[in-house]
Amino acid sequence: MKLYQDVPHGTTNYPFQVHETYCENGLSLYPHVHPEIEITIITKGSGIFYIEGKEYLVKQGDCIFISPNQIHLASSDKENNEASFYSLVFLPQFLTSDRNHLIYTKYINPILQGNKRVSPIIDCSKSWHADILRLANKIQSLYFSDDNELLCQSAILELWYHIYANSETLLSPPVNKAAFLLKDTLDYLENNYFEHITVSDLASRVNLSQSYFSKLFNQYMHTSPIDMLIKIRLYHSAQMLLNESLSVSEIALRCGFNDFSYFCKCFRIRYGCSPCKYKKI
Repeated sequence: MKLYQDVPHGTTNYPFQVHETYCENGLSLYPHVHPEIEITIITKGSGIFYIEGKEYLVKQGDCIFISPNQIHLASSDKENNEASFYSLVFLPQFLTSDRNHLIYTKYINPILQGNKRVSPIIDCSKSWHADILRLANKIQSLYFSDDNELLCQSAILELWYHIYANSETLLSPPVNKAAFLLKDTLDYLENNYFEHITVSDLASRVNLSQSYFSKLFNQYMHTSPIDMLIKIRLYHSAQMLLNESLSVSEIALRCGFNDFSYFCKCFRIRYGCSPCKYKKI
C-alpha cells in the first residue's frame, strides 16, 4: 500500500481520469496523497472522510474537494452499509498548462496555495451544491463516451468556476506542519520498509516525543505507525509474489518480516489467502 499512489490518473498529454469505486462493506479508502486535484461524489451510502486529519461525515449526493498533496482516507460509519463513489482526478495544468496565464494566476493558484479556502464538503446546505453535482455527473457521463476530451475540459472549467466563486479569501494561508512531518515519515517508510524500524526511530526523525508522534499519526492516518508499516510491507510483498521468482520466505525477509509465521498470518488477514496461494493467482 503506497501513500503516494502509482495509480494512473490519465496520461501525460491528458492528465484527467474518472475513478469509480464500489465498497461492499461500507465506505473505504486507504490513506494516500497525490499531486492531482480530486473531486469525489458519494453515489450511495454514507461514511467518514478524513482530510489532513479532520473528520467529515458524508452521505449520498455529497461532494468532497481535495487539494493536491492532502492526506486523505475514508472509512465506514456505524451503518457499515454498501457504498459507492466516483472521483474526478486531474492535474492543475489540465485547466491551463501555462502557469503565467491569467486563468492560472487568478483562479487556480490562490486555491492551490491556500490563499482562498474551499469547503472540503459541498452538500445540499450550500446553494452551489446543485451546480457542482450537475456538472460532476455530466463529466462522469462524458468521460465514458467517445471523443469526449474537449467537452470534459469545458465542463471541468465550468465546475472550477463555481468552486472559485464560492471560495473564501484568507489573509494568511494556514500552515499544516503536522501534515508535512507525517508525509516525510510516510516517504521514509515507503523507501525503508525492509529495514528494522521502531516508533522511537520515526519520532526521533521528526524531533517529536514518541507518545506525541504516535498520537499525531493516529489522528491523521487512523492507524498506528507500526500498523501502517506492516501494510506497506504487505503491499510490497504482494507485488513481489506476483512479479518475482523468489521463494515466499525470501520475499518475507526482503519486505522486513523476520517471523515467517507472523508474515503469513498478516498476509492472510490483509488479502484473504495465504502468500503461497496468492503467488499462484
